[in-house]
Amino acid sequence: VPTRSDASDMSASDPAVAAARPAAHAGAMASSFTECSLCGDFVAEADLAQHERTHNGPLPVRPVPGEAALCTASAVTTLAAAFDALGFAGDTVLLSGDCFFVRQSREDAQWSCGYRNIQMMCSFLMADREYAPLLNRGTGTLPTISEIQADIEYAWAAGFDPRNDLGTLSGRTIWIGAPEATSYFRSAGIRTHVIDFHSPVHEGEGDHAALVRCVWHHFAPEGEGAVPPGVHRTGRPPLYFQHDGHSRTIVGIERWASGKYNLIILNPGFRHVDMDALRRTTRTTRDLYPYRLPQSSLFHRQYQLVFPDGVMSDSERLASRKIRALESYGLTSEERMERARHELAEELWEARPVLFGLVVLLILLLI
Repeated sequence: VPTRSDASDMSASDPAVAAARPAAHAGAMASSFTECSLCGDFVAEADLAQHERTHNGPLPVRPVPGEAALCTASAVTTLAAAFDALGFAGDTVLLSGDCFFVRQSREDAQWSCGYRNIQMMCSFLMADREYAPLLNRGTGTLPTISEIQADIEYAWAAGFDPRNDLGTLSGRTIWIGAPEATSYFRSAGIRTHVIDFHSPVHEGEGDHAALVRCVWHHFAPEGEGAVPPGVHRTGRPPLYFQHDGHSRTIVGIERWASGKYNLIILNPGFRHVDMDALRRTTRTTRDLYPYRLPQSSLFHRQYQLVFPDGVMSDSERLASRKIRALESYGLTSEERMERARHELAEELWEARPVLFGLVVLLILLLI
């Protein structure tokens, strides 16, 4: 799913944008606002008590309402214990901070992977004091699919990647990908990066060494040689992992003593995977199979990673509405030229009001 970009000058305070806000935001817009005595922020009166509680730390993260059976809490803690018990000497495992494992239901199995991965990302972020007030109004409850759809539509209306080809989302069984996930988190005020990986290898060969290195350095910023063998809980955020037709959540990376790498993933499409198998005394290395994605299995031409990186100021949030990849790996020189031409055309299209004004001014000066 290629990233899209837009430089619309729509502001979140624009009346047209406010009118386009989804129903999920309508109550907050209609409410009167009160200043929080603890931080000085203005919040809706109905949300004030909830907001003030976040100053004592985030609320416990709760499963998606009505979908508790699809959510497994402490998924990374469970994986850490299993890798520690079943790993081999010399292997190194780096794991993210804890999050839920959220599966697709039978009813939404064909289209909801993007939403389920956003929910998994939210389960990590909502347990953090810095991010908790920004997501789902600080309630500590994972957003439902319909709430995520409403928030993405609000993001579009506020100028975050509005020139998309999806139309409306609410009430529709439609796929979303990395651009929509990025719009969702950026509109909430969370700094979010997208990285593209293009591999020149032929289909079926698998490679994407740049992707594997990027994931390793995400979980071990100090460098590859600085991490001794063993299982390490890094506390770093999970990664939204997109390729054509599906997305998953990366919660870690494993390096065997032989030098081979496996991404450690939570796949929402594995509806029948039972994490309780990893807690039993009879567990075997076979029980880890659904969570390992070997580097040799990275067959797709393009992958994307989306990851959060702190809270943005208001000015940075407005400047982040144009969604472009932070970096692109593996492009040929021809593909880089084509991308540069495409971006130049976009810049010229977005600057057309200014260019038109300059042409009119020049004509007036010549008259």
